[in-house]
Amino acid sequence: MKIGIIGAGKVGCSIGKYLTEHDFSVAGYCSKSRKSVEEAATFTNTKACDSLAELVAESTILFLTTPDGALESVWNELKKESIQNKIVCHFSGSLSSDLFSNREEYGVSAASFHPMYAFSSKFTSYEQLNHVIFTAEGDSYALSVVGDIFRKAGNKVCVMESAKKTRYHASASMISNLMIGLYEMSIQMLMDCGFSREDAVALTTPLVQNNIKALLHSSPEEALTGPIERGDTETVKKHLSVLTEAEKEVYLIFFFLSRDSEVFLLSSFAVSSEASYPLINSENPCRPKSAGVHIGSLAMTYFHWKYNQLSSAQRRFTVLF
Repeated sequence: MKIGIIGAGKVGCSIGKYLTEHDFSVAGYCSKSRKSVEEAATFTNTKACDSLAELVAESTILFLTTPDGALESVWNELKKESIQNKIVCHFSGSLSSDLFSNREEYGVSAASFHPMYAFSSKFTSYEQLNHVIFTAEGDSYALSVVGDIFRKAGNKVCVMESAKKTRYHASASMISNLMIGLYEMSIQMLMDCGFSREDAVALTTPLVQNNIKALLHSSPEEALTGPIERGDTETVKKHLSVLTEAEKEVYLIFFFLSRDSEVFLLSSFAVSSEASYPLINSENPCRPKSAGVHIGSLAMTYFHWKYNQLSSAQRRFTVLF
């Protein structure tokens, strides 16, 4: 089976090179940019097709590797071609195979395969793809055929429900983008303390590396360190007293998350609201109190949500003072 690739960016180049390196037959590339098509074809030693029709005619499987915003329009263009009995597959993390609307009418089997990996380069990212796990969903035939291609290349393929695709992608964004945002906030705080950016990065690099290593090789509970792990509420209160409102929001939400399984999380220190949000206490969870640390509505919203997840027995121990 020959694979045609629509889109000649980082993902398209990487997937094409990876497959040709593993002796799979790639027919060639098609894209809006002639320059990128020729570049990708040269890099993978495949064909730079002059049109979508040419690529479709020479391919059994069509990989759509364009940005998410272009996928629907590409599919609409494909429906104008002779695609009966073809397999179509996109590589978006956030969109499911439902994007291929009315595919049954065109005799097409469709799927999405998402590599849990950040493609940073057209020409070197493929080198790490052998370590990547693909998450797939879609029609059984497409899942079987394309899944076998990546399994034979040495990849693990995890199949999921199409309805869970957006939640899956949100998870990936949280563990990737939000982690980077949290890191950058911490670096900026160190720079506020007088460190240069270079020194702040050097200072925190061993901490970041060891924390990630501990998390990946043990449980979250075992990897956790610092005042949250120790239950040191006085230190937590001191931290909150020197943070900006935005920093408090982030600190408290991550505080709650990192001690998620312990009632200590909700019973160890005082918080109050930006406006009329009440403090929770054992006698009356809805009674407002004025004492405590001022935080924003986002953290308080999370706090109330978390409180509602507790059992009645746990709530009796949830005393904020």
